[in-house]
Amino acid sequence: MLSFFRISTAYKYAFWFLLLLALRLPIVLWGVPVLNPELKWVIVAEQMQRGFALYTDIWDNIPPLTALVNWLLYVVAGRNFFVSHIFVTFLIAVQAIVFNQILQSRQVFNEKTLLPALLYGAFMSLFLDFYVLSAPLLANTFLMIALGYIFAHLSEKRRINAVFEIGAYTGIATLFYFPSFTFLLVPTFAFMLYTPTAAKDYLLMYVAFFFTIGIAFLAFFLTGSEYDFWVCFFASHLQSHTYQYMDLLELLVLITPLVLLMLFFVGQSRSYRNYTNYQDRCQNVLFWWFWVGLFNVVLSRELSAFSFMPMLLAFVGTFTHFGLQFQVRWITELIFLVLVGAYLFFTYTTQHKQEIRLKIPFVEWANWRLTLPAQRLIAESTTENKALKGRKVWVSGFGVGTYLYAKPATPYLHRALADRHLAHLKEYNTLAA
Repeated sequence: MLSFFRISTAYKYAFWFLLLLALRLPIVLWGVPVLNPELKWVIVAEQMQRGFALYTDIWDNIPPLTALVNWLLYVVAGRNFFVSHIFVTFLIAVQAIVFNQILQSRQVFNEKTLLPALLYGAFMSLFLDFYVLSAPLLANTFLMIALGYIFAHLSEKRRINAVFEIGAYTGIATLFYFPSFTFLLVPTFAFMLYTPTAAKDYLLMYVAFFFTIGIAFLAFFLTGSEYDFWVCFFASHLQSHTYQYMDLLELLVLITPLVLLMLFFVGQSRSYRNYTNYQDRCQNVLFWWFWVGLFNVVLSRELSAFSFMPMLLAFVGTFTHFGLQFQVRWITELIFLVLVGAYLFFTYTTQHKQEIRLKIPFVEWANWRLTLPAQRLIAESTTENKALKGRKVWVSGFGVGTYLYAKPATPYLHRALADRHLAHLKEYNTLAA
């Protein structure tokens, strides 16, 4: 399969799109279970549609641009999760083509190839979290553009001073997904090592970033809610508790193969000398991007498989380098098929709520239940939830499954933010509010 898509030609785009649909449509048509983070984002959109102000009347840490996109989709389709999943499929298709074109136009590889689009579409279809309109998915659109400008600034033959664009697009990505700001470390480090970038250019990059954030502050300032914006979005990500939709062990099961393969790909790429100095620098940037993406997971306040989406940009680029250079083609094909098959297996077992039991010898818990994901990720349609259909309720915990049928009666959608009031009930002003 990788050999077929190695050379980019017009007719292969049709085959690539059919393959993407073959990966995603069975799961979408069979019915993706409603996930708790997805349900919460839809609830925010519903409240916004009813006239409630984000962060003032809706206490949640959802990024502002993510809330805006979810609201626009809600205006068009309402609470129709199937339409949302179809929209995500076409968004990923667009992202894959854009990313492929960016890598081709920046001459990151020696060949004009369709492998980045193939790999991106495949790896963005490998877990149930990747079928919902998540904040990391939306941020990826602008992060890949920023990555393209980083490559443009590194080019020796056609160097483009793109520091302002890098800062601006990273700022937009941050307004979609807060931990995205960490990717500014990549151009800062790369430009210091590989380019004669002046100090004023670094300053311009960070000014562009904060200028983008400042525009968002100005928008909330005009409505008198800039303090609520600060508390709910910025302060909550820096201070509040991280809610894990999946256990740490489950996340390690998912991410460990990607980390090991990344190290293997990079080690193999170092043995080839067919690339120019510029292309070697691009490989180093992808390597750093991967580890910064792994680090920014720590800053994610809703931890699940979708937290790893920004890392996949680097993984796809490095896998493409490996696929184009490694001489033993069948090993490359085998790695791709095994990786896709294993993750799709987890996706289907999760969709049908099947447990995987692994017998581990010489360990006390010899019959370990591997459930990917944990029940905290899927919004359960219970009898108790159905009994509250149409009623206004207040869920004081982290779970939002009750809102499958009920409506929020208070602004408190985020438990940690609700503690602004709930932890100070002895104060008169809190009780009055």
